[in-house]
Amino acid sequence: MTELPRLSDLASEAAAALVDDAGSTPERAEAVVEAVASAAAHDALATTAGSEPVYGSIVDARLASLRRVIEQLGDRASPLSAYEAATVFRITPNQGRTLLRTYQARYAKDYRARMSEAVQKVAKGAQKKGAKPTRYDFAFEDAGTLEYAVERMRRHGFERSLTVDRVALVVSVDESVKVSGQDARDFLVADSK
Repeated sequence: MTELPRLSDLASEAAAALVDDAGSTPERAEAVVEAVASAAAHDALATTAGSEPVYGSIVDARLASLRRVIEQLGDRASPLSAYEAATVFRITPNQGRTLLRTYQARYAKDYRARMSEAVQKVAKGAQKKGAKPTRYDFAFEDAGTLEYAVERMRRHGFERSLTVDRVALVVSVDESVKVSGQDARDFLVADSK
């Protein structure tokens, strides 16, 4: 019988793959590997116990696994990037983006709750910058949360003065732009409740 590789060796290799292939920091890679390992163990044991469905398509199986990985990362962790999803599931980055969008559509309530909490935290810490007109600068920790906030603001009419610096992860909006009596900061704080 062939001896299986040690789990600690596989975890190290998986973390290295996330750093190399997805651009994750070593700390982030370790957190994602822990979440993947926990989710995979749950999936295997739940299937064996008969307490979880066996999915008929690879997309449904990946979505269920992705949901568990995201749950294991916890509410305070950044969402997986398309590159991280691609590395975890050994698919292309475009397929990773599609998988994440499908997750967002199928588990919309969970996704919105997680993202709204992260956006609210950023909105509460927004800084006013400049002379009249004053702008709010929203500094994000990750691109996924930034994109969620930008889409929310665009959908609700803040696009007139919205500027996005994706490299610095900063969104700026004129304080004078109001929608339904709220500026962008108040909207993001209230919208996140």
